[in-house]
Amino acid sequence: MIKFNFLSRVLAILVLLVTLSTVWASADNEATMAEVHVTYLDLLGNVGLVENYVNVWQEGDDQGRLIAEELLERVDILLVDINWPGEMAEVA
Repeated sequence: MIKFNFLSRVLAILVLLVTLSTVWASADNEATMAEVHVTYLDLLGNVGLVENYVNVWQEGDDQGRLIAEELLERVDILLVDINWPGEMAEVA
């Protein structure tokens, strides 16, 4: 189960990178719904992991705080860098 989870995360990251490179290459165009969906899934994963690593930090492991901060930086980058369509841009 762990191997599948790890491989699925690696695949999701690769898909995200390809998708975001398309968005960044065409900055004048709004992101497609597929690009928004991939970004949403990455945001969801990062936010879920933040909670886990905050719990690790609260148990006394300072590495948990460092990893949570890195994940939050990724969330910030995703929210800012994707060219959100229409009404979504106003919220982001």
